[in-house]
Amino acid sequence: MASKDSGIFMTPRAPSPPWHMTFSARNVIPPNFTAFSPREVRASKGTSFLTVTQVGWNIDGRKLATCGNEKFPRIWEPEKAVDAKQTIPLTGCHTTTATAFAWSTKHPEYLCSFSEDDKKMAFWDVRAKLPIQTLTTRARLSQMRYSPDGESIMTVDEDSIVSTLIPQKQADLQKVEWQPNPDVKYEPENDITDFKFNHVGDLVFLSTTRGAVMVLEYPTLRKVENIDLHVGACTAVDLDPKGRFMATGGSDAIINIYDIVEMMPTRTLSVVDVPIRGLSYSFDGEYLAVASTNSSIIIASSVTGQPLHRGVPLPGPPASIAWSPSKHILASCGDHPSASGGGWISCFGLL
Repeated sequence: MASKDSGIFMTPRAPSPPWHMTFSARNVIPPNFTAFSPREVRASKGTSFLTVTQVGWNIDGRKLATCGNEKFPRIWEPEKAVDAKQTIPLTGCHTTTATAFAWSTKHPEYLCSFSEDDKKMAFWDVRAKLPIQTLTTRARLSQMRYSPDGESIMTVDEDSIVSTLIPQKQADLQKVEWQPNPDVKYEPENDITDFKFNHVGDLVFLSTTRGAVMVLEYPTLRKVENIDLHVGACTAVDLDPKGRFMATGGSDAIINIYDIVEMMPTRTLSVVDVPIRGLSYSFDGEYLAVASTNSSIIIASSVTGQPLHRGVPLPGPPASIAWSPSKHILASCGDHPSASGGGWISCFGLL
């Protein structure tokens, strides 16, 4: 805008949030994110640790898992060391690349992994060297997640068909094995890019390439509704730990905050000008991490939407991000954009 008296152009300021939404009014002291430096592990060509596509914390926040182009998931303990030589590779099952994993929501040491090429799912106690159970599936699974009660696993395959696995007791009644549930399946009209359960576990929210979030009843997988939120694909979804709000990101570079109790939109954030690749709420629900096609992560206030830190520097665009469930530590992973680079993981925060 320009002043009528001086003719000087002045950049308009962003509107200030209402007082009751500020950190001071809510007695919240935010971390000084600008004082943190990321701790990174990078790999070069010629090593097995070349591509990292997924990162995730266990339920107590003490262990971190990654997978990529290796034939196994890799377990890290960031508070001890962010060093590939001090990780635990879970070998003994997959003969090809481990492409996805999910931590149990009941036990901090339990994890399942999957390889798209050999179609094998492995169930691990990460303290042991061999898997507890292996299972061969008919479809190539691209995503999977334990339900909040830990009593089932929801999967999405390469054709975006949704199905579930449930534990079944064996004849001796001493051993429980996971098996596909043949009575439950859902075939959506559009491809699924991400999904999250609500905290009760009776609903699941799936982001789609149509730009909408599809809501399914769980565990029946009965469709409840479609929520149109984006122009273009909806690429990421996450729920705040308090169970009230859902954040979605899309190829339109917009973040929508949606009230899942009242089922209505509350506000729109615009903190990047490129497509969004991932979203993650901090454990206290105060901060929202935003991953995009840029080689950095933006941390914003989840209440006001104002950016608090505009550049967690990374070696390349992040493929996956995740806040620790117990501390302000943000993990991310990806590939180096140059042909000579390799995979990397990064931990940023109070380590």
